[in-house]
Amino acid sequence: MTEKADRQRTLAARVVLVLSLAALVADGWIAQVWGRRWDATRELWLARSTGWTAVGALVFALSATPAGRLLARLPGRSRDVSWVPAFRRAFGIAAGSFALLHAATVFGGYLRGAWVAVLSFSYLRAGLLALIIQCAMLATSFPSLVRHLRVKAWKPLHRLGYLVAILVLQHLLLSPFAPRAMTLELFAAVFAVGLLRLLPRSPTSDAQ
Repeated sequence: MTEKADRQRTLAARVVLVLSLAALVADGWIAQVWGRRWDATRELWLARSTGWTAVGALVFALSATPAGRLLARLPGRSRDVSWVPAFRRAFGIAAGSFALLHAATVFGGYLRGAWVAVLSFSYLRAGLLALIIQCAMLATSFPSLVRHLRVKAWKPLHRLGYLVAILVLQHLLLSPFAPRAMTLELFAAVFAVGLLRLLPRSPTSDAQ
């Protein structure tokens, strides 16, 4: 890893960490205040808010490369977008971490450890499958761990991000708690941005 790439990863990790901590504070506030106002349990609101935070991080992670390619091709002076992979990785790690936190609040919260419910509802099965893939992606997001485990197929594994998005979309649309209109609008935007991947790589950028 070059010194520049090391600095970019450090900066990205710090920025995403601050955003994640802010999201955690917001999650707690929602669970405390809005949970009472809407006559819902705090556990349910905490599960929902951590879930949406995971979705937000996933959206940023999936949009990083397409947006970077567009930025690199804007007219004018050549733009350095070599920082894009660092933020894509940081948001990917945040998405996987919040997905784990979301699962913990679900199973330990309003499901009260009822594992049989996961197999009984299709939206929970989709969420569990998305979580399993994200955990594999999360574990292979750290180069030292990849070398230690001798994982060779980590790049194809990380291309499953859009499959995770489809499973998360199914999880939200079938869930009795998620607003369907907002969910469809959000994921339509994500997949539309994803089409920017079809742009050829900019010869002046090494980010993609």
